[in-house]
Amino acid sequence: MGITTLVFQMEFDLQNAEIPYAITSAVNELRGGRVSRIEISIVERSHGRQLRIEGRKEEEAEKGSET
Repeated sequence: MGITTLVFQMEFDLQNAEIPYAITSAVNELRGGRVSRIEISIVERSHGRQLRIEGRKEEEAEKGSET
């Protein structure tokens, strides 16, 4: 068994009022591991403002899986 690091990034359109869904999705993604970082920011894109959620967690890899 080893440690696997999962890094994810999600972006959601602020004009569609998806903020509660975005935060719930990020929390669900981070369950089951040791969270080492989560960052929530608003970024400007050519098509409008986006809510960006980035996270990193560490979890134990199952036996036989690649790390």
